[in-house]
Amino acid sequence: MSRFLGPTNADTILHSLMSAQRLTFYYWGQDRLANVLALAGWPVQNVHWNFYVLLLLQAIMFHTLIALIVVFVSRTVDPGRSLGSTVFTVLGVSLLVTAMLTPLATHTFMFEQQYALSLVLFVVGLALLVRCSRRWFVIGAILIVSSLVVVPASVLFFPLAAVLGDRWDWRRLAIAAGTTAAALAFAAMAPSIFFDGEAQTAYRTFSLSLFISGWRDAASNVVDGLRLAPTIVFLVLSVAILVVRRSEIPTRLRWVLLGAPPFAIAWFCTFTANRWVTWNLHFPRYYFPVYLTLIVVVSAAAVIAGNWARDVLAARTRSFATRPARMALVGFAVSSALLVVGVFRLLTDDGIPVIANAGPAAEDVRDLDVEVVVGDYWTVWPIVYASLSRGYQVFGISPRAEALADELTDEVERTFVDPGDDIALMCIGLDEPTCVLDFARFVGGDWEVASTALVNPLVVIVRPAAE
Repeated sequence: MSRFLGPTNADTILHSLMSAQRLTFYYWGQDRLANVLALAGWPVQNVHWNFYVLLLLQAIMFHTLIALIVVFVSRTVDPGRSLGSTVFTVLGVSLLVTAMLTPLATHTFMFEQQYALSLVLFVVGLALLVRCSRRWFVIGAILIVSSLVVVPASVLFFPLAAVLGDRWDWRRLAIAAGTTAAALAFAAMAPSIFFDGEAQTAYRTFSLSLFISGWRDAASNVVDGLRLAPTIVFLVLSVAILVVRRSEIPTRLRWVLLGAPPFAIAWFCTFTANRWVTWNLHFPRYYFPVYLTLIVVVSAAAVIAGNWARDVLAARTRSFATRPARMALVGFAVSSALLVVGVFRLLTDDGIPVIANAGPAAEDVRDLDVEVVVGDYWTVWPIVYASLSRGYQVFGISPRAEALADELTDEVERTFVDPGDDIALMCIGLDEPTCVLDFARFVGGDWEVASTALVNPLVVIVRPAAE
């Protein structure tokens, strides 16, 4: 887990600030991406610990998604497969996935984006509706609603409901479809209820011309998210295993394996034609289902290859098949050891560059009693996080800060109790006039520079302009 934190940036850090500084229904400045993750970490109000709790929750969701895929394949191929074998397969597939993805792509999907969280909630919710007794229906509905307010596009995975049950049950499928439709309707209406900013239409705008002009860049970016050599090797081996052992693949799993590639292609084409994705340069983070297809194929091959290896070993070693409990115990011990090592490295390693680089500026915040950091998005929020984690109260003015407007205005009003009071601004990537102007636009009123406290980084003391 700690191995992939190097690319941590303001997008990752902002989850913790939203959770501990001001929790809103949606991601700050967005009318989508409900703050389910931030809500889960909200009880931990210390920003430093909140950050690591959210990282751990994100990592758990990512690996839980892999585990759900492996468990589905295992139950479909061999319902009697031991827990120990399944645990070892999950560990193996997780290692293969991190070997195929670049560190940046792994960080993006494990810690930054919320596809895994949304899909875990959605798939578990569907499973409860199509497999379990009625007393689980309410929980299933809550999970589906929670999933779709985070990533509404997760609804496109609804066809999985047809393969999650042990048998066809049209009544259960109808209940799942009705529940999902109601959840999607709520997700569509929620912005008008919980978001008071300007409606954002770019993410809902699609154009064929955007696809035609952008598909090459999008395809190149998707490939850039992969380590090509191991991906090609693992994919070729996986396909070979599935072809050679195709007689062991049940019908339900065949549907998934045959349906996943067309679904990934359709997702790629659809979101390449999206205006928001185009504005964001077709970053790989918008194409998670393409990578998920690789995970499904590798997981299926790993389970089938594991079953073959188990049968071979069982034939040669009579006691092998009688130790599932021991295998499960060893699997959980390995998982626990990896978790402990990962958490220890996470808490003792200073190797998150963006946070380490923000440390000196956070000390300037303390020494000069800075109350507001203004400027570049990618630098301001790490400085705010580093300052808050050290116990220095500070606000940021940068994209996404609109959610803090009321709190910052109240803080400014409390500061200027007496006519001679002033406030210190740290200006990141801005010259003095622009910094003061951005501050004034955010809090209102006219402001002037009283003095310059520091040149690098630029810290200015401002006060209300004389009338």
